[in-house]
Amino acid sequence: MKVHVIMRIKHITFTLLLAYLLYSPVPAATAKAEPLRIMCLGDSITVGYTDNPHWKEPFKFGYRGRLYKLLKQAGYHFTFVGDSLQPWNKMSGDPSHNGTYKPEFDLRDLGADHHQGGGGAAIGALKGWVSKSDPDLILLMIGINGISKDSPTRIRGLVETIVTDQPDAQLIVAQITPYVDTQVDKNKLVYDYNVYIRDTLVPEFANKGHKVSTVDMYSLFLTKPNDYESAVAAGMHSNNYNHPFNKEYDLMADRWFAAIEALGLKEAKSIDQQTMKKWSAPFRGWHYYPDHVIPGAPEIKGFENVRMTDVPTVFQLPGDDKWYMTFIGFDGKGYQSFVAESDDLLNWGNMRLAMGYGKKGEFDYGGCVLGAYLYEDYGIKSPRTLKKRNGKYWSLYGAYEKQGGYELDPGYEGVASSVDGMKWSRAKEQYILSIHEPDVGEWEKDCIYMPWLVEHEGKFYNFYNAKKMPQWVEQIGLATSSDLMDWKRYKQNPVLRVRPGGYDEKFCADGKVFRDGDHWVMFYFGVGKGHAHIMAAYSRDLIHWVADPEPLYKAGGHPAGLDKKHAHKISLVWNPKNETYYMFYNAVGDKGRGIGLITSKPLTD
Repeated sequence: MKVHVIMRIKHITFTLLLAYLLYSPVPAATAKAEPLRIMCLGDSITVGYTDNPHWKEPFKFGYRGRLYKLLKQAGYHFTFVGDSLQPWNKMSGDPSHNGTYKPEFDLRDLGADHHQGGGGAAIGALKGWVSKSDPDLILLMIGINGISKDSPTRIRGLVETIVTDQPDAQLIVAQITPYVDTQVDKNKLVYDYNVYIRDTLVPEFANKGHKVSTVDMYSLFLTKPNDYESAVAAGMHSNNYNHPFNKEYDLMADRWFAAIEALGLKEAKSIDQQTMKKWSAPFRGWHYYPDHVIPGAPEIKGFENVRMTDVPTVFQLPGDDKWYMTFIGFDGKGYQSFVAESDDLLNWGNMRLAMGYGKKGEFDYGGCVLGAYLYEDYGIKSPRTLKKRNGKYWSLYGAYEKQGGYELDPGYEGVASSVDGMKWSRAKEQYILSIHEPDVGEWEKDCIYMPWLVEHEGKFYNFYNAKKMPQWVEQIGLATSSDLMDWKRYKQNPVLRVRPGGYDEKFCADGKVFRDGDHWVMFYFGVGKGHAHIMAAYSRDLIHWVADPEPLYKAGGHPAGLDKKHAHKISLVWNPKNETYYMFYNAVGDKGRGIGLITSKPLTD
């Protein structure tokens, strides 16, 4: 719905041909995903030093050995990355005892002894290492060397560097292990440093939309591991200073593994490029309907001032063969939602108001945007039949509190209900999502836009897009609920992010989510390369998403110039009568802004 920005994108006077990709199916056994690239980044504890240089406590790769086993046992497809030569370069003694010792479980034999750790490294030393090896996941543990009151400032600078240089990588920042219990003053600094990481640093960057989380390695070394305030325990340091024994390294591996599991990277990374091509193939190669099915000026009785239409959403009612479509119209003051009906998905009529302006002073006074309906089934080919809950139909909706312009900030979301599916009204007087809640993220602090509702296994999912200024970047977040009324944001938002240089480098917005076999597909629009395009992302769990870099449909494909500027905000319907997908979308071009249609097969009389 961000036409006020999209309409300002410089018009480029050329017509893009429709791009589509033919895919020859590859047997599942031959389509291998790219491995998850894990960088263990830090100091001597990342290397796995024990009581060097004597090495009476044998070298067993620190936490990395057991972590490797845990990841393999859990089915991860991964590789450790990094180019550090320690400890085998004998910088601090010879862990092989002149070739007489070899670890029983040797990562070198597996080609897995790769890391980015360095003995004695301080926080500042790592800034030159973070761009190496193109990691997908960074396990950062640094700070014990040179710990001081300035360490929080230094670690913040390092994290800033990492999220800037590697914006797509997940970063887990460890609350570091303490010194031996006799180092009271240093351990006080370690404690303060860890509290800063836990309570300030990680929440700050996570709220800005960065993929940053934390793991507690500190409490493993306390007299009461469940009490962060307790003293450091004795007998846990192999060098009687700062290096753990191997048994403590194994406990650290357990915690790293739990932190990695919480990110769901196994599910996301398993969706490789070959798989995405296969999943996207049915949604390429579209055929054109010659004109808008609902024009920008639809001549709705009593609403003749409507001059732009947008946001189509098709649905059916139980026991009714008709198709219905809600859409919004802009009349110079704001949005209102209208409903039309059709017998054939082509000819739409009997247009009337579905939900109008709210009362002055309310969060939806500037307009209501219906369309995030509660469906009976979210299958990609299932009928778009509205589901009754507590005797009513339900929808989330976008809203604006101000009249007098196009989508005046800030936006809100509400929840509406209907007895008949035609006339809708508020189901809750208070908005359900806005920029005013305490858990609002930095990435969404300027405006909340359109929701999309999914019900799955007794839980409600709200996929919504939001804006950050002054960059005007829109991304997609997730909130969940058990009752449609009270919603909680996902802590790792946004779940779908813009990609520099891509077709979604400025916006990824207005996601519409359906179940397609063994996975979920999200149709969204990206803004990049001068236009808005129809894109797709995929997930196995509704939380972790991987986007296809190539649009399903590029703006400018329509031979009549109907979408010369922009193609976005879709509603996808499967018509079983002719076994055809109908994709309704907002087409902006030579005939203004209206609701267009493309189909997976050519339509015949």
